[in-house]
Amino acid sequence: MVDKEKRSYILIRILLVSFFLAPFAVGYFKGNFSEEKYLEIKVLDVGQGDAILIKTPNSRKILIDGGPRGDIVEKLPKDFPFFNCKMDVLLATHSHSDHITGLNSVLKMCAAPLFIINDIGQLENVPDEDLRITQGFSGDKFSLDGVNFYILWPPKGFSASDINNLSIVVLMEYAGFKAVFSGDAESGILADVVTNDIDFLKSPHHGSYDADLESLLLKAKPEVLAISVGKNSFGHPSSQVLGTADSAGVKVFRTDKDGDIVVKVRADGKYEMK
Repeated sequence: MVDKEKRSYILIRILLVSFFLAPFAVGYFKGNFSEEKYLEIKVLDVGQGDAILIKTPNSRKILIDGGPRGDIVEKLPKDFPFFNCKMDVLLATHSHSDHITGLNSVLKMCAAPLFIINDIGQLENVPDEDLRITQGFSGDKFSLDGVNFYILWPPKGFSASDINNLSIVVLMEYAGFKAVFSGDAESGILADVVTNDIDFLKSPHHGSYDADLESLLLKAKPEVLAISVGKNSFGHPSSQVLGTADSAGVKVFRTDKDGDIVVKVRADGKYEMK
């Protein structure tokens, strides 16, 4: 009788455990076997600043800039388990606070083997020996899961009084899809270094007025212009930028209006906006 009751108790325990674990098991196998894998670009809504999270088809993660505040970490749990935040690459385009401040919080929360930055600037948390810091100059390249990242700007030895024009400019290519992440570099610089048609352009400097933007759009021919912008007193994005993009037939997405801007790119290079 005792053994029978014991067996019943064990059976009930197994059934209960199975009941609670079933959704996780279904989610795991669905996520790993039935869903098509995508490259995902997410221009995070961090207010008046920049932060772009890129996930490769096999979930390798690259974070370009960290926004103006530490609250970027509140967005990361959506993409990371709370117990295992890891970035494969961190890249700071330049050291202005609206791009780099949030990286201080990310470095406290997440492990990262590689940090690309040309000027430590306002970085408070000096990384330990587990994080390799390197500079990025035009001609440099790195790849993850078949996603290629080419640094187009600045050239080694270049100097400028305006830190914006020291921004690391990155071209990302995957299955024929091309995106440019511009930091705050001026459009004249971008028009010189972007040599091919692209699909996606992260607008430089939050959509501020730029006399060279028209020439950039005509040369690069992006289908999408993503503007990372928040409440500000600078008039960003400028009506001229919005008008120029509209005249060029470029679709504009804004974080202050649309929230996070999400692009999913399939293995055949076709993409959709979320």
